[in-house]
Amino acid sequence: MRRTTHTSPAIKLTGDLLSLAAAFLFSAYLSKERVNPGQGSFRLSVRDIVVLVLLGIVWYFSARFINLYEDFQSRLFTAEFVAVLKASLIQACFAVLILFFAKDPLLNRYFMVVYFLALLLLLAAWTVGFRSILLAHRRRGVNVRSVLILGSTKAGLAFAQAVKAYPQFGYRVLGYLGDNPKGIPGEKYLGSLGRLEALLRRRDVAELVLAMPVYAYRRIDRIISACEKYTTQVRIIPDQHLSSGLKTRVTLFGRLPVVSMQLNPLGEMPNRLLKRIFDLAVSLTLFLTVFIWLWPIIALAIKIDSRGPVLFKQERWGKKDRKFICYKFRSMDWRCRQFDGNGRFLQAHQDDCRVTRVGRLLRRTSLDELPQFWNVVKGDMSIVGPRPHPIPLSLEARGKVRHYLLRRLVKPGITGWAQISGFRGPTINLSRMQQRIEHDLWYINNWSFWLDLQVILLTISLVLKGDPQAF
Repeated sequence: MRRTTHTSPAIKLTGDLLSLAAAFLFSAYLSKERVNPGQGSFRLSVRDIVVLVLLGIVWYFSARFINLYEDFQSRLFTAEFVAVLKASLIQACFAVLILFFAKDPLLNRYFMVVYFLALLLLLAAWTVGFRSILLAHRRRGVNVRSVLILGSTKAGLAFAQAVKAYPQFGYRVLGYLGDNPKGIPGEKYLGSLGRLEALLRRRDVAELVLAMPVYAYRRIDRIISACEKYTTQVRIIPDQHLSSGLKTRVTLFGRLPVVSMQLNPLGEMPNRLLKRIFDLAVSLTLFLTVFIWLWPIIALAIKIDSRGPVLFKQERWGKKDRKFICYKFRSMDWRCRQFDGNGRFLQAHQDDCRVTRVGRLLRRTSLDELPQFWNVVKGDMSIVGPRPHPIPLSLEARGKVRHYLLRRLVKPGITGWAQISGFRGPTINLSRMQQRIEHDLWYINNWSFWLDLQVILLTISLVLKGDPQAF
């Protein structure tokens, strides 16, 4: 394995700036043809070149401001695309300001629309291409970072699982140090903490991940001092942070750095208002452009395939325990049982005989969930949030699953962080339900508008690829 280099962010920045220049030239050319059609060859004026340079400078500093190139290799594509979208929006705002003072007739409103769309398209294509090249290199052992995990905690296990789940990040776990030889299944146990410096001396360790219990952090000075000798980068994953699910950020108290923990950003009115406006804008757009023709087709297919109503209606609990009627396209035989002989709620499962032929297609493609956009318009639900469980399932879980009722701090959603993280489908045991709730609470405590966009993009990606949990 060859040691990773630090040229990737520079290459990514160069490609982004070239994409920006290409989008500018393309948009300026179309704008010139629109204003002065057939007027000879296309050339940039000195003023146009100055504007292009200024836009490049704005891009560089806005990208630095939102940390676009910081650890971008260990981010999912959707997270990076959201970061690119942020930078593009900042770019568009500054472009309007720059063009206002430039007073160039070719750089008009038409230019701005084309420029923004072309920039997004080129940046997305470059991002996909660059990530594909990185992945190909990493499969050959190039640009791979070797990592040593310190601590056999829940956080250490989660990090090791993430490395395996996302090989495109370019990490390789050498093993772990800790007190428990069986603490991280599937990873090599390298001994206790006392062997740290010997391992750093003998092995090529690019990064050390600290995933120790809170009480063990009294030894952190000695650990960091050892890493400094061998230029090993240190990352810290507080194990307590994983179990609490709280959003953390570093703030300054005078000159003293303090870790602040924030609970439920959606408790603030501006955030709720932003989320509601976004929900309504997306839902009404879909109703006017897609649902107006798609819903009648689905309804006709359901009626032809089986007897019964088109819609399935079920009472569920929403925010603050308010009951509402949740709508879905009917995917099961309308006469089927919802409870077994012992009175337990029957969850849908793979090869469920209650599912109709059309229903199987609807569930596999998640089209059965589309009527819930009406719940969004009514205000019962949001596009992104914890999934609303049937009331019998909620009654069964609330006394057995830790923090279960906290998910009702926000509106339930059509899709959610738990669903795109692999926790869609039936909850076959309390352990799986607990993991789902932990993901829901992480979403609640870490909500942001950009996180909602990331969840939506990941949901679309899952639907297009085929979610194995959709049955």
